[in-house]
Formats: sequence, structure tokens, C-alpha cells
Amino acid sequence: MRTSRSLIRPLAASAAAVLTLSLAACGSTPLPEVSPGASYEGPGITEAGLTTTLGSAEKVLAEGDAAKDAEKLAPRFAGAALAARTAAYTLATKTDGARQPTPLNFTPQAVLPAAGHDFPRHAAVISQVPEGQTSPVLMTLTQANARAAYQIDHWARLFPGVTFPEIPTSAAGAEFLASDDASLAMGPKAAIEAYAKAMTDSDAAAAFGEDPLRKAMTDTVNALTESLNEVGEASWQAAEVTAEPVAFRTSDGGAVVVGTVPTTLTLKKTVERSTLTVSDDLAALAGSDPVANQLTATYQVMIALYVPGKDASDKTITPLGGEQTLMSTERS
Repeated sequence: MRTSRSLIRPLAASAAAVLTLSLAACGSTPLPEVSPGASYEGPGITEAGLTTTLGSAEKVLAEGDAAKDAEKLAPRFAGAALAARTAAYTLATKTDGARQPTPLNFTPQAVLPAAGHDFPRHAAVISQVPEGQTSPVLMTLTQANARAAYQIDHWARLFPGVTFPEIPTSAAGAEFLASDDASLAMGPKAAIEAYAKAMTDSDAAAAFGEDPLRKAMTDTVNALTESLNEVGEASWQAAEVTAEPVAFRTSDGGAVVVGTVPTTLTLKKTVERSTLTVSDDLAALAGSDPVANQLTATYQVMIALYVPGKDASDKTITPLGGEQTLMSTERS
């Protein structure tokens, strides 16, 4: 991954400053008195605080992965991230451990808390490259209220060779945007909806840069169609986008938007007395018996996009990373 130099260096500098302050606060020196009207103007959580949160999430995930028990993840995972890991546990169990959940890394190379203090409060992290993988992971976290813990709700593996946009320093924090924010070339939720349409609509895809995830989906359908030959057909469709994305402002006035697209792969037999069978992950969930009529596989796609500001000269939306998870299968 090619990252902007300014993404890493200022963060490293701010990390040292925040760490020094955090360590000093942990000593036995009495807390200073705060005069009426004084307020804290820093980000919603410090870099050190986020690093501690990630360490807790790493421990929780290790316990969940070892037991293949999604309930153990609840303290630190929610939303699409929790759903993806839950489905991964199901697949691992169905394959007797042959298909293990993809590893994550919780050592950050960049952290970005919210600049404000409103709830729900968000943060974003770019991790180091997980073991056995080739790219870092972008994760978003949400704190529902002042008493709640931060929970990881999305992750997306950055695509090889992607240039991540420059982001503010962790000391300053970033502005997290509403799903209908009007300062962008396309609002955050509208951008996720447009990406969903682009999965199967070549005209809609013109608004986006190329990405390996969408190409892989197209290649899969083409390969399945060819293998089914004259006895069946394959199709891939994106369902309605219902979940709210997480979006944060980049230094150039654009935004990184992370959201979820539900998709379905349908394999349908078109010749009555023909035989249609599936293999690999589909067979693990649906069974290896021939398909009587139709098999529908449901997937969840977590996608990260860069959306330029509305006044940008180039309004192309760039896919930055993604994660596709097989969620379930159904025969009919």
C-alpha cells in the first residue's frame, strides 16, 4: 500500500506527545482543580486510549476465535464486523477448521479519533499488515454513549497499491460526517448505494475507480456461468443498503466512507433433468447434494471509499479496500 508520508509522520509525533501526557496523568500527583467554565478541547479519545481499546479488542477476538463463539466478541465488536466474524465461525465449524477466520492486526500505524465529543462517537484505525496477509486493515469504531465501550463495527482490507488520502493528525482528530452530508461529491450513504449499484451495472461503475473486489465478483459470476454451460445460470445482485456508514473528513475536504452492502449470488438450474452441484464454501454451508432448483448464497461486503469534496475538479470515487464474507445459503 502506498500511503501519504504525511499520514504517518505527524501521527508518530503526536503519539509521543499524547503518550507523555497519558503517563503523567497516571502518577500519584493530585489532579489539578478546574475552574468553572474550563473545557477539554482535544479529540474524543487520545491515541493512547485508542491503542488500549485495540489491545482489549485483540484479546476479545482471540478468545472468540479460539472458541468459535461470537458471544465472546460482544464487548468489543458490533454491527457488520460482528456479523462477519459470526459467519466466519459458522464456516470454520462446518469445514472442521479447514476454513479459519481471516486474521486481523490490532497494532496501529495510524489512529484517528473524532475531533468532537457528541455521541455516537467514532474513531478510525489503520492497522499493521495482519499475519499471512499483504495489506493493512482500516477499522472503524463506535462508542454509543458515555458509558459504553468503543466497539469495532467495520473493517476493510486495503487494496494492493492503493494510495490512502491524507488525514488529520491524531492530536487534532477528524470530523465524522452524517450519512447525508452535503459537502461531498456524493453523500456517504448515497456513495455506498452507488457502489452497490456499480457491482452489476457497468454504467454506474463509471463513477468509480477500478477495484479488485468488484472485479473478483464479476469474474466469479462469469466463471460460474461458463461452468454451468447450458444447464443453469448464475447471477449476482446487491440488495438494499440499510446500515448507516461511518465517514470521516480527509485533509483535502473529501471523506473516507466505510459501509456495508448485502449481496446475493444465485445459481439456478434451467434444464429440468440436469444435475447442479456446488463445492467448497457453498457446499460446506448448503450441503453437497445436487441442487433441486436454485441455490442462493448471501454475502456481506464491507467497503471503504474515498469520496472527493463537492468542489473537487475530479469527482471520481475511489474504492480503498473491502472485505467480502459468505453469510448463509438457502436452497429452493
